Amino acid sequence: METGDGGKVVIWSDIATRFYGAISARGGTSAGNGGFVEVSGKQHLDFQGTADTLAPKGKSGTLLLDPDSITITTTADDLMASEGVPPFKFIPDSPDSASMLTWATIQNALKGGTVDVTYSERDISIANSFNFQTANTATGILNLNSAKSITATTRANCYR
Repeated sequence: METGDGGKVVIWSDIATRFYGAISARGGTSAGNGGFVEVSGKQHLDFQGTADTLAPKGKSGTLLLDPDSITITTTADDLMASEGVPPFKFIPDSPDSASMLTWATIQNALKGGTVDVTYSERDISIANSFNFQTANTATGILNLNSAKSITATTRANCYR
């Protein structure tokens, strides 16, 4: 597409969402802004895909990641896989059912535009430190939003 804004894509489920694909909601090559992509799981989100909301001649769009609660870490993205749970099996009401997202996944997602990590019900926890420099690898901005709290047990250094 030469001109025009990117579209809107929403992937959402009531229990668990696992996303390993690629979504494009780019703005036009000559004019237009990037689109909006939401990937959410009400209780659990395993996001290991990509979303491109860039706009070469306009404002970049946004990727929204929105599960019930999240831990940002340097370890495996998928808590269920790290606990040996078979793929696509979710254990509801497990006390350890918080979604996990790695800094590497966040840095990769920032290459496709702005990333909003938003939780309206519970907390965002930053479990491991990670240093990444966005100057040459990413164009987006990382926003962490929680209705309750954002807790860091260590530090994260982000340079732009």
